[in-house]
Amino acid sequence: MLGCFAAVIAAQGLIIPDRPRPDWRYQDFELKSISVTAKIDNQGAVTTVQQVFYNPNNFIMEAEYIFILPENAVATGLSLWMNGKKVKGELLDKDKARKIYQDIVSRMKDPALLEYLGRNMFKAHIYPIPARGEQKIEIEYHQQLPVSGGIVEYRYPLRAEKLYKKTIGSFSLDVSIKSNEDIKSVYCPTHNLDIDKRNDNSARASFEKRGLEPTRDIQLFYTLDDKEFGLSLLTYRPDTDEDGYFMMLIAPRTKIDEDDIQEKDVIFVLDRSGSMEDDDKISQALRSLKFGVNSLNANDRFNIITFSTEEKTFTEKMIKASDENKKKAVSFLKNTDASGGTNIHDALKAALRMLSDSDRHQTIVFLTDGLPTVGETDVKTILSMVHNNGSKKCRIFCYGLGYDVNTHLLDLISSENNGTSDYVKPGEDMEVKLSSFFTKINFPVLTDLEIDYGRVDADKICPKNLPDLFKGSQLVVYGRYSKGGSTAVTLEGRMNRKKTKFVYDTKFSKDEDDHAFIAHLWASRRIGYLLDELRLRGENNELVDEVVKLSKKFGIVTPYTSYLVTEDEPGRTNRRRPQDDERDFRFSRRDMAKGAAPSQTPSVSGEAAVYEAQEMKKLKEESTVSDKDQAENIRRIAGKTFQLKDEVWVDSEYEKNMKTKKIKFGSTEYFDLIQTSPELAKFISVGTKVIVVYKDKAYEITE
Repeated sequence: MLGCFAAVIAAQGLIIPDRPRPDWRYQDFELKSISVTAKIDNQGAVTTVQQVFYNPNNFIMEAEYIFILPENAVATGLSLWMNGKKVKGELLDKDKARKIYQDIVSRMKDPALLEYLGRNMFKAHIYPIPARGEQKIEIEYHQQLPVSGGIVEYRYPLRAEKLYKKTIGSFSLDVSIKSNEDIKSVYCPTHNLDIDKRNDNSARASFEKRGLEPTRDIQLFYTLDDKEFGLSLLTYRPDTDEDGYFMMLIAPRTKIDEDDIQEKDVIFVLDRSGSMEDDDKISQALRSLKFGVNSLNANDRFNIITFSTEEKTFTEKMIKASDENKKKAVSFLKNTDASGGTNIHDALKAALRMLSDSDRHQTIVFLTDGLPTVGETDVKTILSMVHNNGSKKCRIFCYGLGYDVNTHLLDLISSENNGTSDYVKPGEDMEVKLSSFFTKINFPVLTDLEIDYGRVDADKICPKNLPDLFKGSQLVVYGRYSKGGSTAVTLEGRMNRKKTKFVYDTKFSKDEDDHAFIAHLWASRRIGYLLDELRLRGENNELVDEVVKLSKKFGIVTPYTSYLVTEDEPGRTNRRRPQDDERDFRFSRRDMAKGAAPSQTPSVSGEAAVYEAQEMKKLKEESTVSDKDQAENIRRIAGKTFQLKDEVWVDSEYEKNMKTKKIKFGSTEYFDLIQTSPELAKFISVGTKVIVVYKDKAYEITE
C-alpha cells in the first residue's frame, strides 16, 4: 500500500482500486492466472489474453483497469463481464497514456513501470468486483511482426518488476505459426518453451508454469528460408566502440530426401564389468542398446563390443543393419552378463581399428560405469591411444553410468573426438535418456561443418567445435565480432560423403541495441567453456582472469566470483588460487549466488564430479537466459549489469572517478530525461536509487 492507491500489474494488465475514503484499508488484488493464445499467419499475429483477478476483501470493490498494448499493436477487442454485461474499454492516445503512467510511477514510487511509458493504453471502469470473487478480463490485439534477415520475432511483454518478488498464480502461452515460406528454426532464448516443428510450414510453441515470476518478456524467434539449410543472423552491438555479439541459427528443412541422409557406421561399446550388476545397470543398458540397434537405417552398418577384463565382439567386421542382422545382435545382447574388471583401453582400441578404413559417417557409443581397472589404466595413455587411432570422421559419444566413473577421461575423449558426454545418475531412467539420444543421431544430414564469416572478424565462437546437424535439429552459434557490415557467410559440410557449400548474404550490425540476451548467452557459454578447460586441463591464470571479467560484466555467478563484488571489496570475492588444482562443485547455482565457496576435495570421479561435469555441459549449451546463475544482489537489464551496493544499484561500467549528474526520482527533470532518452527508462527501472552510465555520462537517481 502506497499513498492513496495500490496496483497489481502483470504482463500488460493493471488494476487500480478506487478508495473513496482515505482511511479505508484493503488487500491488493491477486492475479490468479494469465492465458495467452497467439495465432501467427505469415507474420500477421492475433493475440488473445485472458486475465483473472481475485478480490480477497470481504467487501465489493471498484477499480480502473488499464491494459498497455505492445508496440505497433492494434486492439480489436476488450471484454469485461460485470454482472453478465459486457463492458467496453476506452483507448487512450499516447499523450494521455503517458500522463496517466507518469502519475502512477510517481505515486507508487515504482520505476519498473517506466518500461511501458509512451505505449497506447486501454482503460475500463470495473464495478462491482464481488467480495472474495473473481474478475475475468479478455483483450485481443493484432500486429504485423517485424522481419529482419529472414528472422521473425514475436514478443509477449510479460516483464513487470512490480511483481518481481511476487508470482502469477498460473501462466500459459500457446503460439501457433503458419508460413507459406519454409520455417527452419524456432527458438526462444528467454523461457523453456515446448517447441513442436510439425513440418516445413507450421510450428507450435507452448509454455505453462505455476507461480511464474515475470522477470522478462517472452521472445520467440522463427526463421524463414527456402534453401535446404537455413542460416539466419541476429546481432547486438549497443556501443560502436566495443565488440558486437551475434547469434546464428542453422537448421535443415524438415523434408529431407532419403538420398541426402548419410549412411553411418556405428559401434556400440558396452561395459559388462561386475559392477554393472549394481542397480540393474546391465539390464537397462542392454535394453537401451537393443533400441539403438533396432533404430538403425537399412543402409547403415554396425557392430557391438562388450568388455570387462577382455573385449568380446559381436562380429569380426562391420555388418549391414538388415532385419536379420539386427535379430542376431539382439540375441547376442541377451547372452551378455556382468563380471570381471574394466579394460577401457583395449575396448576403445578395438572399436577404433574397426572403423579406421571407412569413409562413411562414423560413430562410437561408449557406455561404462567405472574407472579403468584392468590393462592400461593411465588416463594420459588412454587419451593418446584414442588420438592416434581415431580420425576426424569418427564421433565418440560417452555415457557414464552412476558415480564411479572418471569424468575427466570421458569428457576429454568425447570433446576431442567430435562428440559429447553425458551421465546417468542412480535412479535416473537410462532407457529414456539413451533412446532419445539414438533417435536424435539416427539421421545425420550435414557433417564436418565449417563456417566462413567473410569480411567480418568473428572470434570466440560457441560452440568451439561445430557439431553435426541431424534431421529435425537446429544449431545455435554464438560469437563476437569487431567490425560490422554486410558480408557473405559460407556454410560448408558433407551431405552423404559429398562436400557441399551454401552461401548466405548477411549483415553484422554496426549499431544494434536490441536483443541484449545474445551477449548474455554468449557469455554463459564462453564461461562454461573456460571453466571446463580449467576443470579438465588444470589452472591457467589467463583463463581465470577471463572468467572473472566476464562474470562481473554479465552478472554470472561462478566458483571464482561467488559475490561479484566491486574492486574495493576484494576480500568478499571467493576467487580461487592457481595452486588449487582440484575443485568440488557440489553446490547449486543458488548456493553460488549466496556466496558458497567450493570445497577442496578431488573431483575426477564420484557424485560431485558427475554433478560438476553436468553443470559445465549446461553452461556450454545454455539456450535460455536464466536467473539461476545470478546473485541476489545482481540485476541484468537490457545488456547492463547492476549490483546493489549500500542500497544503490550501480552500473558495472561505473568507475569511481566519474562525476554523476544527480536527478531526483519522480521529478520533472526525471521524466524529461526519460522522454529525451527513452533507452534510459529500461536502465533506471531497476530501482529508485540508481547509478547508470549512458553515452559516456553517469546519472545518479536519488530518492
